[in-house]
Amino acid sequence: MVQFGKSWEAESLALAEPHWERLVPGVERFRLPGNEPVRRIITGRKPNRVGGFYSWKNAGHVVHESVGEERVARLLEVHQSVTEYFGQPETLRVTPDGEVEYFEYTPDFLVLMGHAEIRVEYKRLCDIRPEKPAPGDERGLRRYRKAALMRHRLRLVRDAYTRCGLIWDLWTDVDVAGMADPDVVDEILANSGRPITAENLERLLSTLRNRPEQTATMAECEAALENTDFARGDILSRITERLIAIDLFEPIGPDTPVKLTRVRP
Repeated sequence: MVQFGKSWEAESLALAEPHWERLVPGVERFRLPGNEPVRRIITGRKPNRVGGFYSWKNAGHVVHESVGEERVARLLEVHQSVTEYFGQPETLRVTPDGEVEYFEYTPDFLVLMGHAEIRVEYKRLCDIRPEKPAPGDERGLRRYRKAALMRHRLRLVRDAYTRCGLIWDLWTDVDVAGMADPDVVDEILANSGRPITAENLERLLSTLRNRPEQTATMAECEAALENTDFARGDILSRITERLIAIDLFEPIGPDTPVKLTRVRP
């Protein structure tokens, strides 16, 4: 049975003082200006691993509550389609049809892709689809029942967002692993924030503009830069600025195609 009247998230994590906005019958929303996180997961009690991932794309920290959520944030940081993203961006208060009591739900991320907004919930696949327990496995049975409750709650959340005309999506660890090679993501982020001189930036952009389909190899881009101790790092750091893009699935090397995606204003 679904338990209502309390937050589905960890009850020990306190919300800031809420002002609830009615979206549709049975759904209210609380959020803060600038998509600031609505839950105090850094300064409050911490039942899980929490942290703030620094985003060069956002020029600020993005909060997360688990290793898996941090991996999602790292992926969003380098993904070319993502313009901005925010952790713990809002809380919904949902009263299901036919029920008197409500439950509260906070998505893990708000992801902006141009003009599109997507609320993202991250879960490990093994937590929402565990194997059916063997007879007598009480621990496995409890986990199996908990997963069924979680899936039911997620269906209610999806329905609430759909009724509000908002996009919500569930990402599992399997989904995230299929979006990019984590080693490639980590190498890009290891070089994020490196400065580049105006002269070298223009050399890089000019090299790409003058190639077919505005694409050159990593070696060609590196050769265009001057007076730098690590040309590849200077180039990779432009990915989070969304100036260039590379294939996120292939190891980075001299033959890696580098594509110009936009010109810095």
